[in-house]
Amino acid sequence: MNFDRTKSKYCAFFCEENIWHLAKEFAAVGSVEKWFVLFFLCADPTSSFFVIKNQRAFGSSLLGFWDYHVVLFDSNDRLIYDLDSSLSCPLSTRLYFAQTFPKQELLAPGVRAMVRNIPLGEYLSRFSSDRSHMLDERGEALETFPKWPPIIADDPIWLNQYRSVVGIDKSQSNLAAVEKFAQDVV
Repeated sequence: MNFDRTKSKYCAFFCEENIWHLAKEFAAVGSVEKWFVLFFLCADPTSSFFVIKNQRAFGSSLLGFWDYHVVLFDSNDRLIYDLDSSLSCPLSTRLYFAQTFPKQELLAPGVRAMVRNIPLGEYLSRFSSDRSHMLDERGEALETFPKWPPIIADDPIWLNQYRSVVGIDKSQSNLAAVEKFAQDVV
């Protein structure tokens, strides 16, 4: 499949919604069984951020910190679709993990990453966000909101649930250390 990320729905700082819209496009033209949504989050529940690199928001190959990040994973072709990456998109899982995550054993435990692997069908039917995570204490937007409406499912799994290292009732997702997941999918 030819893919041009410049033609995808995109709003900076809303990776979870960008990926939901991209996944919806892909699901409309093919099987959802090979697709997964990957939620990267901090491995330490007492910490708020993990280290990541090669994100456009940080500029080229610089290291930065995210509280979470969301990408699309093609498990058949072993490709990652990261609309926020400064790397190619899509990119092989081997290159993506090698160039996006520093060696985790070299990092302090409080800034290491985990990944929640979510079947695409679940994400498309249950993901929900009211965007409250992007409001400051006065209720004002921290970043410009997308032009499309918030995504709210009938039987929701909320963004903050997917971002948590705690299990989620009725979710088919599972958690793994980022380096373990990378080894398993390369």
